[in-house]
Amino acid sequence: MSSVITCDPCAVGVVNDDWTHLDMSCCCKPGEAHSDDCEAERMQASIVGTLESLGQLIHNGDADLPGYFDCILCSEIQCGGGHRFLTMRGE
Repeated sequence: MSSVITCDPCAVGVVNDDWTHLDMSCCCKPGEAHSDDCEAERMQASIVGTLESLGQLIHNGDADLPGYFDCILCSEIQCGGGHRFLTMRGE
């Protein structure tokens, strides 16, 4: 079992299966299909792929040392606290 750190929005996504924060980066017209260069679609595909490789995640509280870090899921540089999740994959 190992631990990973996520940002606040991705922690909400993992715990509640709510990824609506990704809609903020979508520039597609409402009611139309996402374009090939839609940032929200690319990010969601990347997050789903990472989640599949990590396996089940169990929330384990706040990260120990706040500061700058890369979110394991969205790969964006974050400043502040993060959330620690334990992975259930075999090491």
